[in-house]
Amino acid sequence: MDATVIDRPHAEERTAPPKVSDRWLHQETWAASRAHVQRDEKLLMATHFAEHDFLLQYAANPATSDRENTASILVNQGTCPNTVVGASLQWIKVNAGQGPFHITWYSPGALVPATLFEFRQENPDLSVSTHIHLLPGTVDLQLQAQIGIEAQEYVRKLTRQFSYMLLSGHSFDLDTGDVKFHFDREVPIQRTCALLKATEKYLFFDSKKFTGEGEVGYSLGDLLGTSHSVVVYTVASDRNDEICAAFAARAEALLSKEPSQAGSGRAKSLRLTIVGREGSSSRTFVYEGFLKA
Repeated sequence: MDATVIDRPHAEERTAPPKVSDRWLHQETWAASRAHVQRDEKLLMATHFAEHDFLLQYAANPATSDRENTASILVNQGTCPNTVVGASLQWIKVNAGQGPFHITWYSPGALVPATLFEFRQENPDLSVSTHIHLLPGTVDLQLQAQIGIEAQEYVRKLTRQFSYMLLSGHSFDLDTGDVKFHFDREVPIQRTCALLKATEKYLFFDSKKFTGEGEVGYSLGDLLGTSHSVVVYTVASDRNDEICAAFAARAEALLSKEPSQAGSGRAKSLRLTIVGREGSSSRTFVYEGFLKA
């Protein structure tokens, strides 16, 4: 009788242990349930941001302009902002020769530290791009973020003006310009973080998030009041015309060409970027003016 020989699998055939962020998402949590929703659109927005906006000064041409090599970036909790962080780190890896890039990431969420840890483990030579500033408090396991009083009080004491802010929400209200959230308990930390000062603030919404459902966290006007530029990202859909019209109306309500109507003396910028897909081109709409008092 012949013996059965079981060959040891080659290294590339063995099952690799799950990454830290994968283990987070395997739990039965709100974040896990949202991780794969519209994932293709999250990746499209994240990749477009990394290629066209990441570490670039306002209105700079990504094909001809040098990237900034120093930044502080606040990232709110959520799977979409974390996807944007991942795409930005991959851009750094591909373009490491333009560095080094000294970046400090701030986040109340638990996913971003895990993403940075994984990148640092795989790319120790790029560790200066993965400095992390953690918030205090116990992580809410459903939301995978520090949302308690400790974190809120800590954030309120931050005096830094951030280079960039990466934000998202459960929905966006086209009629009011409000960003809304599913859980009431996360609104205080979301609002507190979002209204810190930053040079540029980016909001990411997949094409199915323009429902207006949820509890109000903050508005486009709130974000413009604490930044120089606000950019709303989404992906091309059959609602393009509706979204563009609503965005134009919001810009008209918020911005004026007359400095005398301004709440502050500095001009602001509001931008809508619709990332193309399946052969459609990406489109950008920019509105500039003074934020009305």
